Amino acid sequence: MGPSARILASGSAVVAALAVIVFPCGVQAQGSVSTQGLGFPQGQLSSRALATGGAVTESDPISPVNPAAIVLFGGGTLVSFQLEPEWRSTSVGNQSATSNLARYPLTMGIVPIGARAAVAVSFSSLLDRTFVTREDTRAIIGADTIAGRAVRRSSGGIADVRLAAGYRVAPWLRLGAGVHALTGQNVFSVTRSFTDTARFATLQQSQNTTFRGNAVSVGAELVRDNVASLGVAYRHGGRLSLALRDSIFGRADVPNRLSVSAAYLGLRGAVIAVRAAQDRWSSLSGLVSTARARDTRDFGVGADVAGPRIGRNVVFLRAGARSRTLPFGLGEDDVRERSLSGGFGVNLAGGRGLLDGTLVRSARSLGAADERAWTLSVGIAVRP
Repeated sequence: MGPSARILASGSAVVAALAVIVFPCGVQAQGSVSTQGLGFPQGQLSSRALATGGAVTESDPISPVNPAAIVLFGGGTLVSFQLEPEWRSTSVGNQSATSNLARYPLTMGIVPIGARAAVAVSFSSLLDRTFVTREDTRAIIGADTIAGRAVRRSSGGIADVRLAAGYRVAPWLRLGAGVHALTGQNVFSVTRSFTDTARFATLQQSQNTTFRGNAVSVGAELVRDNVASLGVAYRHGGRLSLALRDSIFGRADVPNRLSVSAAYLGLRGAVIAVRAAQDRWSSLSGLVSTARARDTRDFGVGADVAGPRIGRNVVFLRAGARSRTLPFGLGEDDVRERSLSGGFGVNLAGGRGLLDGTLVRSARSLGAADERAWTLSVGIAVRP
């Protein structure tokens, strides 16, 4: 092969790599239905809330959604950590791909102040954009057809760092407020290799983008005679910027969110709840090149019931169902997700530790593409 052919081959590969980096929105390019656009919204739910289909979120102190809920946790300082691996299979027509990834979506610390107040710091995932795809390729260079492979990798996303305070105004009313710093980065790379390594070198291109933003949130929790509760939370988004190297590439607004959950507490040892939430993801349209950001709705129903005992510890059994749309699709097609979940929770070490386990089966669809996923969520909380 002459020098001109080598230059043509390298130049074509560079252009293809950069095109994917700047416009990484196709299902086949990402190998996933759920990670379109800026990523997958895990929902900022604790393992317990996830097991109930999100239904108890606004009354759950470990879910960083309603700042008023942090007052509900009795006892001393609490530190919690969450792990969520996911196994998924995506199919488009007669083509399919499988992948698995480990996520660490939530870390929180809660410190009580007296008997009526508490403060909390949390680190949670707002959008996760992690995937790896491998594709066999063929390039026509002159009279030759060269086989190769393209590997696309993405890691990172947008994290939500929240500082919250809650106060018990009366036995039936709790209020809270929080300030949020949105931060994160996304590293996207394309590696193109050829079977004929003697004539063609491996090509790698990468791009690193960073995010900076802010928001505030308020919330309330009302409880009536241990019979019913109502939780309401609202997040108001500030500005969010995307930087490429040292230059601002785009600006948008952090999505506003309004969520409400209602629970029936009249059965001893049981919580039966429903939830509805709306996120204004369309405010991120200025940061997405080819995927259209759209507002989403999230509905969940579930229960948390005291079950059998292990020694002196009660095992809580949970189940739920959830239906929602995801914020980034292709063209006019929305990504729809339906899931069923179940799990358990148990106190350990005389109440100084808490273990939650949840298994979620999700079905997602985007036009002719379908995705099936299993998610295992494990939450561990300790009182130091």
